[in-house]
Amino acid sequence: MTDWKTVHGSQSEQPQEFDTTTSAFVVYQRRNIRKEKVRDANGVESDIWQYEERELTREEYTMARVEAQQGQIDQNRADIDFISAMAEIDL
Repeated sequence: MTDWKTVHGSQSEQPQEFDTTTSAFVVYQRRNIRKEKVRDANGVESDIWQYEERELTREEYTMARVEAQQGQIDQNRADIDFISAMAEIDL
């Protein structure tokens, strides 16, 4: 796993959090993705994407996805517990 670095991209669509198709060897993980406007030397304005990116091996990618899914499951469980407590429902 490499360190996070700031990247600028000119893709027409917003870059995905995990890019598994660009390379056969690494997976690119992205965060803090945002669209920005820039001007070139002639004053022409265009949109670019700015984000942080790092490279993961396929194995690291699998572990990162499992951790992200577990985090979402834990959050869903906490939400259900909160709603049941607020509604005074025993589950």
